[in-house]
Amino acid sequence: MVRRKPRHGPAAPQGSARGRRRLLTADIEAKLIEGTRQGMPVETAAAVAGVHKASFLRWLARGRDEADRRRQGQPPQPAEDDYLAFHERIEQAREIANAGAIVQLRRLINGGFVTKEVTRKFRDPETGQIVEETTTDRATPDFKAISFFLERRQRQHWAKDTPAEDATTAATAPADEIDADELADRLAVTLHALEYPPDPVDSSRH
Repeated sequence: MVRRKPRHGPAAPQGSARGRRRLLTADIEAKLIEGTRQGMPVETAAAVAGVHKASFLRWLARGRDEADRRRQGQPPQPAEDDYLAFHERIEQAREIANAGAIVQLRRLINGGFVTKEVTRKFRDPETGQIVEETTTDRATPDFKAISFFLERRQRQHWAKDTPAEDATTAATAPADEIDADELADRLAVTLHALEYPPDPVDSSRH
């Protein structure tokens, strides 16, 4: 009897995961959700979780497809429940990341937050008592952040590629004659209008 050795090494034991697609485990899911919540792009979140970008996108697509099927009234597919839940959690994480970015953007736009605080003690020459004095520096409004905000909220007026004759500019005077205070006032008015739009007119009263 002739015994032959395996040509490609020992046979894989039963139950081996060799060749199988890596599954969406609870640990991987948690890392992907946390990375997304922190604002990471798909590639970065996938790398942190130790999976390929294509796997992340495939899992999201399966969840999105199942959500679409259910919205269309088709019977649920129980095998897709985990992917549906994963898709919903990722969408929620994205909204959390967006909300955080908006809060920080508004903080830069408004300014006023503390950038430096120095406390010193000295003896008052009149009373002879030790006096503690704190000096606080606060951020001024960030005009780059304001421009970024306006370009996305009112692109037709503020985008860099808007034709000059159609653009709503902060001033019509030459650049070297623009008053910085006037520019700040006009931008403040625009931002206030964006944040607090007027109530729609009730045409039924007329």
